[in-house]
Amino acid sequence: MFSDTVNNYWRDTFRGEGVVFEDKDFSIATTPALEIEADGAILEMADRTLVVLREALARQLLSDTPSSAPEFHRRLDRAGIKCHGADHLFYFPAAELKNIAEMDVSPDIRLLTEEDAALFNAFCDKATEDDLDAASVELDHWLVAGAFDNGEPALQAVSWDDMNSRIRA
Repeated sequence: MFSDTVNNYWRDTFRGEGVVFEDKDFSIATTPALEIEADGAILEMADRTLVVLREALARQLLSDTPSSAPEFHRRLDRAGIKCHGADHLFYFPAAELKNIAEMDVSPDIRLLTEEDAALFNAFCDKATEDDLDAASVELDHWLVAGAFDNGEPALQAVSWDDMNSRIRA
């Protein structure tokens, strides 16, 4: 369904340094370092769940291997551990991209610029510190968009230019 570029990116990200458990529905990999502050990340897809953990957490949780994603989630809950869930990502088939690019977009959805600093800051002031940390959106990021409701910002989103990947995050 997705391009090889998309599939390979996520497969490599959740393979870590090595897979410690894998079946058709669930896999766990370890890595010495993650690019996020959490001890692990979980990607729940329609047909399987992928997990990557820092090695220390893997040793703590995996003295015996969980047999399913629900069992793994129970272990996380019992240990009081929260893993970062992958953001909601949307990919479109290449054939659809031209149609999407030609769609009329509501004027209430647009790219943000420095001229939007006051609106951007007012929106951020209403968010909790945890929400701001999780969102990691700054007005000077590579590509920042906003959706407005009656002239007030209702949503802000960001895309990063990852020079190491053909995928824009």
